[in-house]
Amino acid sequence: MSKISTFILRIILEGDEFSVDTFNDPRTALSNYLPNFYDLIVLDLKLPYMSGDEVYHKIRLLDKETKICFLTSSEHSFHLFQEKGHELPDLNLFIQKPIENQTFLRKIKKILEG
Repeated sequence: MSKISTFILRIILEGDEFSVDTFNDPRTALSNYLPNFYDLIVLDLKLPYMSGDEVYHKIRLLDKETKICFLTSSEHSFHLFQEKGHELPDLNLFIQKPIENQTFLRKIKKILEG
């Protein structure tokens, strides 16, 4: 995710009273990761230095409980993700970009409730 996109998502979430940590470099995010600290991780599939599914796998080695959802502009990402052997409860964990702010917030809240 670009720095601008990360900043915008942070503003949207903080405007709805969420506490947010953001990282634009997955290596930094992983080195600062605190297992079982976060309720939800919003992860883009296209990242610099490593793919979103690589980051997902590394987080899952550290933390099996935290919910993870993905932002993607691809309709095929869910199936590609499954082909790599990752198990996800459902397609609702993939949020397709572009997305309206209120729709994004509704999806995040639904994921957190589930």
